[in-house]
Amino acid sequence: MPILDIEQNYERLDKIFFNSGVGIFIVDKNRNILECNETFCRIFGYEYNEIIGKSARVVHVSEKKYLHFAEIGFNKVRKNQALYLNYEFRHKSGKTIWLRISGDSITSKKEVLWIVVDITEQVLVEKKLKESKLKIKRLNKTLNCEVENQLRVIRQQDEQLQYQSRLVQMGEMLNMIAHQWRQPLSAISATTSFLSASLMLDSFKKDEFLGEIGKIEEYAKHLSNTIDDFRNFFKPTKAKETTTLEELSNMAINMVKAILYTHKIKIYTNYKCDKPIMTYKNEVAQVILNLIKNSQDALLERKIENPIIEITTCRDKDFFCLGIKDNAGGVNEEIIDKIFDLYFSTKNDKNGTGLGLYMSRIIIEDHCKGKLEVQNLKDGALFTIKLPK
Repeated sequence: MPILDIEQNYERLDKIFFNSGVGIFIVDKNRNILECNETFCRIFGYEYNEIIGKSARVVHVSEKKYLHFAEIGFNKVRKNQALYLNYEFRHKSGKTIWLRISGDSITSKKEVLWIVVDITEQVLVEKKLKESKLKIKRLNKTLNCEVENQLRVIRQQDEQLQYQSRLVQMGEMLNMIAHQWRQPLSAISATTSFLSASLMLDSFKKDEFLGEIGKIEEYAKHLSNTIDDFRNFFKPTKAKETTTLEELSNMAINMVKAILYTHKIKIYTNYKCDKPIMTYKNEVAQVILNLIKNSQDALLERKIENPIIEITTCRDKDFFCLGIKDNAGGVNEEIIDKIFDLYFSTKNDKNGTGLGLYMSRIIIEDHCKGKLEVQNLKDGALFTIKLPK
């Protein structure tokens, strides 16, 4: 090759080496830096004269890292094995920088040529991303724990509310039982008085006496059946049962009819559904009972003449519907949106707990996946239970 061509090739290689956009440097077998380009100097922060002839130790983070790199990199390249890895080095200022480094052995001179690219920003971004993911993971774990804690609190509150509701129901149940028992107890009392008088006067007839005893037995049986009816009515059902809105309505009416009769409240039914549904039978019946009791309380509190409660059933496209309407004048429009809220009560006698309508809504909407709605009509309020078909 002509001398001119050799000089031209050398000039080209010189330009490639010193003007390359990547850092290039050459070390001898003892890992002393023999040559480097401008990009290498800029990456590490050294002037050319500061770095030439120095041990490569100056660009490593520590002695340990220097020796470690010899094992995984320098010795590997000197054996003509490929190397391409990301590794941490030390800038002149002392800060850590990350480089992507590859090397080739110059066998004839027992030297190694290294090419480095600064990837510090990329590594830092990836590190921040990893830290963010860890933070998110920890945050999610914390949130999950918090959600579990809140759910535990809600469950405890729900159990407490159910307990309070049960206490209220027990009080109402005793009141209803008292009204159911009043008539048969009065009849038993009257019958025993008649029998006692007959014995005292020694004027009784055996057949008549036995007939009166039979009546007492019937009254006692009625009292016993009343207890069974109430116990079964207030027993929570764990599984859905097949029933009808009419059956549920009649169950509730039977519980409260004695009280309504005592207070001269007329109750009418207009049934137009009569289709079987699967639902929590006793719970829904208790909601109906609670709505009837609310109507009763409103009628008595406002001293309505000719008090009336009307129960209707029907069906539309998506729901089986049961409505309970009274003529007590309706709900104040200013509070009608709040009456299903917990502990909100409209009763003036201060005996209201604010649990009845709240628990009714929970049963219908959360347990039965239905709807419980209220609206004012001309002369009273209409509560509507909607159960999905």
